[in-house]
Amino acid sequence: MLTPQDTVVDAGATLLWDCTAKGTPTPVLTWAKDGVKFQSGTPEHISILSNRSLVIIGVKPEDAGKYQCHARNGVGAHVVQATLTVRGEKLWCFLVLVPSMFKCYEKSVSTYQKFVKNYVEEPH
Repeated sequence: MLTPQDTVVDAGATLLWDCTAKGTPTPVLTWAKDGVKFQSGTPEHISILSNRSLVIIGVKPEDAGKYQCHARNGVGAHVVQATLTVRGEKLWCFLVLVPSMFKCYEKSVSTYQKFVKNYVEEPH
């Protein structure tokens, strides 16, 4: 059985995990995340390809977790698991004019820029 490996990816990246199994009768492969089997089209940025590979386009922080590839053929079953770790965007902490307004954002530079723009434009 070709198995997925524990993987660390950046948010927004594309992930492809292969899972193959051989046996008689031919095993049926299914994928699950944290023990919950994927249903068709849910979530829409995660797909199971015709070769049973799992693809995640635009990985999100909430995609992090334990993924399982299940192979079953009526004679037996085998499960392999891999952990997906998603590196989120950087944590930005900054002091805005008044010491009591210390803010942290786990987003991006654009979030920081929007916050500063809104702070400057709003009367305080």
